[in-house]
Amino acid sequence: MQMGSARREDRAGGPDPVTNPFRSYDGSVAFDRERSGTRVYDINHDGVAHYGLYPDWIEDARKVAGSEGETLMQEMGRGAEAYLQMWERARASAPG
Repeated sequence: MQMGSARREDRAGGPDPVTNPFRSYDGSVAFDRERSGTRVYDINHDGVAHYGLYPDWIEDARKVAGSEGETLMQEMGRGAEAYLQMWERARASAPG
């Protein structure tokens, strides 16, 4: 099953779809539609068809979260650090 395909129809005609270009969370990068060869992808129609659409997926998640979008972005932004801290705690509490 294609990633994101379960919501593909909902987002294509749904409220507040992802529009390109959009800016990264910190505003430093503008994202246009992803291209592979002559194929142009649209997260609203194609879902996450490949890894290059992850920024679009994050933007979609932010929009779907509505008023909680800012909180979602902060939590996702610290996800890698939280993962490392979890393993540090696990190793510190391991016997022996």
